[in-house]
Amino acid sequence: MILVIVGGMLGTLLKIPAGALVGPLFLVGSFKAANILNLNDVPQIVRWGSQACLGMMLGLLFSRDIIAYSKKMLGGILFVGVVSVLSALLIGFVVYQLTDLSLITAIIATVPGGLPEMLTLASSVEANTQAVAMFQLMRIIVLMLVVPVFLRMIYKRFRSEG
Repeated sequence: MILVIVGGMLGTLLKIPAGALVGPLFLVGSFKAANILNLNDVPQIVRWGSQACLGMMLGLLFSRDIIAYSKKMLGGILFVGVVSVLSALLIGFVVYQLTDLSLITAIIATVPGGLPEMLTLASSVEANTQAVAMFQLMRIIVLMLVVPVFLRMIYKRFRSEG
């Protein structure tokens, strides 16, 4: 538990994207890989607690304003949702063909979602959470490195044209 707290604090202090999640992931993973940590599974009560906290965090995002705004954006939301799911299924199937991952693991690993949510989903359907964590973490890191550069390029282009 101390590794989790220290990892979360380090991830947050170092301003790593999703640092409170990524810090413990790296720290606990490093200790486990070095055979310093002998824990093989997270106790069920901790899993339930983390899922409950995740549900609470997501539930607290809801408000009347966001629901009203969502109604106005329903067409775009549905389009993005359907395209995201279809592309994840396609990419997941390709990853399944190229690796030894199960199809469910490959799909969850490639779904564009939050790392905690995808790990919770993977755990609940008994997919390979380690593989999902690595794929999702790499996706997040690439997004955090590429998207800001891409947005700056677009901003500069539109700013110079205007």
